[in-house]
Amino acid sequence: MESLFIDVSFEEFLERLEILVDVLKNFKDEYNRPLNRAKAISKRVEKTIKHSKIDLGVRFDAKEGVFCLSGAKLLDERLVNDELRWLSENQYTKVYEPFEKGLRFLLESKNAPKKLGDVVTDLYEALEAFAKIVCGNDRDLSGNRDRFISTLDLNPYYQKMLKEYINYANEFRHAEKQHKPRPDLYYTEAEAFVYLTGLFIRLGIEKLKSPQTSTS
Repeated sequence: MESLFIDVSFEEFLERLEILVDVLKNFKDEYNRPLNRAKAISKRVEKTIKHSKIDLGVRFDAKEGVFCLSGAKLLDERLVNDELRWLSENQYTKVYEPFEKGLRFLLESKNAPKKLGDVVTDLYEALEAFAKIVCGNDRDLSGNRDRFISTLDLNPYYQKMLKEYINYANEFRHAEKQHKPRPDLYYTEAEAFVYLTGLFIRLGIEKLKSPQTSTS
């Protein structure tokens, strides 16, 4: 067991610990009763992070059994964790997977800053996939922009934000085709892009939850 956590990166360590917690959730005793070993480990992990003398940049969601970036706690909960849970529960894997991947890249960028650009491209992919669901078609986000705005009934300020969001992301997405380097990006800027993506997805989720929503 210990060999699973030797000579691995911090990110790999967290991923393997998540897998271990998930596996232990299914452990049962001879009477087929849950052993709650995952719960015990989860509490230990939470306590360890809480009392760490350095900022590890993560926190542990014991309910989901996953590590989350420790940004602004309220924003993380409302614009990241809530959206991930809802997307997962409703099996929107084409949205969930790039969203979660983008968050992983943000975490890994602490040691590999070049991955910050991948945060933008993957989060954009998540919103693009989500817009297809909301709008009921298979267009890219640029082509879906007006319909997405209309469906979400965005006010002019948010309309402008979405337009600039698309333009901003395209500088990263199209850089290689245009034989240009990706723009320089700071960690906090990439983190802000995560929250902005979460905001648009949150607005869309509320529309999908509404019985009056129609994509026809």
